[in-house]
Amino acid sequence: MSQTRNLRFDAAEYARRLATIKNSMAKQGIEVLCDADPANMYYATGFDAMSFFTPQLMIIGLDAEEPIVITRKMDTRAVKRTAYIGDDSIFGWPEIMCQHLTLNPMTYAAEVIRGKGWDRKRIGIEMDAWMMSPRDCDVLRSHLPNAQIFDAKLLINWARTVKSSAEIAYMRQAGRIQEKVMRVAIDTARPGVRECDLAAEIYRAQLRGTEEYGGDYSAYQASIPTGDKAGNPHLSWTDAPLQNNQAFTMELGAVRHRYHAPMARTVYLGRTAPQKLIDTSKHVTDGFDETVSRIRPGMTCHEANAIWERYNRDFNLEKDSRIAYAIGCCYPPVWQEKTVSIRAGEPVILEENMTFHMILGIFHDDWGYSMSESIRIGVEGVEILADFPRELFVLN
Repeated sequence: MSQTRNLRFDAAEYARRLATIKNSMAKQGIEVLCDADPANMYYATGFDAMSFFTPQLMIIGLDAEEPIVITRKMDTRAVKRTAYIGDDSIFGWPEIMCQHLTLNPMTYAAEVIRGKGWDRKRIGIEMDAWMMSPRDCDVLRSHLPNAQIFDAKLLINWARTVKSSAEIAYMRQAGRIQEKVMRVAIDTARPGVRECDLAAEIYRAQLRGTEEYGGDYSAYQASIPTGDKAGNPHLSWTDAPLQNNQAFTMELGAVRHRYHAPMARTVYLGRTAPQKLIDTSKHVTDGFDETVSRIRPGMTCHEANAIWERYNRDFNLEKDSRIAYAIGCCYPPVWQEKTVSIRAGEPVILEENMTFHMILGIFHDDWGYSMSESIRIGVEGVEILADFPRELFVLN
């Protein structure tokens, strides 16, 4: 019986991506590229499964018509269901290698590489991929003694920075989902509601999506630091009830076919928020509006960041972190692409259809304020992917 393939993009889109990747490989002198990042595997082939907790590898050869995917044998079925590549490009390592004390699936990957006649080539390995362990890298290197092996330096991640119209469409859909997610979060947050119950409603909204299309699991947790923990933006939640006269931030994901549109907002439970929180909210919102109104393709990330810094000079809000980072298709542990950041000193030039999570978080030891949007760089200006009020939410 033939299996249906559940592809998120058409053949022309995958061909364009592969051509872009190979062009970058040729420029860097890479004849064979090895990549274990599930987001890059999804981007280049469509392979989409929760299988990356065991070693897997995508291999792209300059002389090969399509990428190769090597994964655990039981997960080869998922490759056939989700990726565009043919069966001859799908390899499954034996089950005995799964989380074995001495055996490692990269020995199998090396055999595949030798079988393709690539073992004497210049091989680039994406050494910054979270799913490529030091042991995996060492085993692969030791079993390819005749190859010239070096770091590919996030080659595919960089190829992903400028989005196609099809990718932008999914991110706009994620933005529509995010509007519902944040609305549910705001409507649920009240004194006495347990933080874990708030998180549960957030996740329910993330997965339900909209009436037109459902959501997907986020690459990162819902961050809900409360009270004097609000200055710690990467905390999740507890089972403690939300308190009256308490502020907290929420940084939440919304996902459509692995494409993310994060958003952050700040809530105060009580009748009157502290003046420093009110002032910070106004300054951050006005600074965000000022910054995005002037960002255009062609300026460097440093120049874009300088718009915020010139605005902030009059208010002196303490912010030592970057104001934006690249987003797109992502898998755990985070929704970042690990490439472009809008910050001081960053020389990368902004291009049309780059997409960012622009997060103006002001964090201190015992309090914090956060507001963020997912944005697209457009010719006429910045497009904000979700439509939701940018304000301090005071709930009583």
